[in-house]
Amino acid sequence: MLSGTEHYLALDAVRYANNSLNLQIFEELIGLFRAQAPIPDDAEFPLVQPSLPSYAFPADVLTSARLDAALSPKRLELIRASIRNPATTARADAPICYIAPWEPGVIRDATVDLVLSQSVLEYPRDLAGIYAEMCRWLKPGGVMSHEIDFKSMGLTTEWNGHWSCSDAVWRLAAGRRRNRVNREPHSTHIALIEKMGCRIVRDQRIMRPSGITRAQLAPRFHFLVDDDLTTSSALIQAVKPA
Repeated sequence: MLSGTEHYLALDAVRYANNSLNLQIFEELIGLFRAQAPIPDDAEFPLVQPSLPSYAFPADVLTSARLDAALSPKRLELIRASIRNPATTARADAPICYIAPWEPGVIRDATVDLVLSQSVLEYPRDLAGIYAEMCRWLKPGGVMSHEIDFKSMGLTTEWNGHWSCSDAVWRLAAGRRRNRVNREPHSTHIALIEKMGCRIVRDQRIMRPSGITRAQLAPRFHFLVDDDLTTSSALIQAVKPA
């Protein structure tokens, strides 16, 4: 919103948002935008990947004129009010809409410019359905951007040991956790995006040595390509055809 977006739709499987905390964060972000503060770098967040070529404030995009408009007192107060009491339907004409839990069909076709997720798509079971929904939401020329983590989230000794587990063993390892990763590799996401007709414009992978051999793969993961075994996360961005 502080970058100039007019409408922001947030979708959650479970209602996690805290309006009071979001207001506090919002006020801190206003100060950072006004100061044109640099993006926190590797020194502050050494585990955040991928690294950026520059951590300078993007003044070439967020020019002084754009910042003045985005940070006008009237606009900021409108956003504050929407954070305190966000709309709960995507059809509402409100700056912020928060839907939790959400269901397919809540967003109209071709109404979204950007779909953004951060460490989300390693969880849904129905990935094909999720990608179909996101593609449907996007306007022609719209962009989707996803940071996806392919690791086992600490449930196995090796970072990619989850691909060596049978379904039965994985269920035992995950126990009663509400959220457990779907174990789909990088190649699955690329294939689904391309199947939806979107053009991949960025595929920035974080590589690390595989902790398991191909011989250790569970039968259902024999399809993994060699790059899957060494891709621990990826930033994937794609454009819907105009």
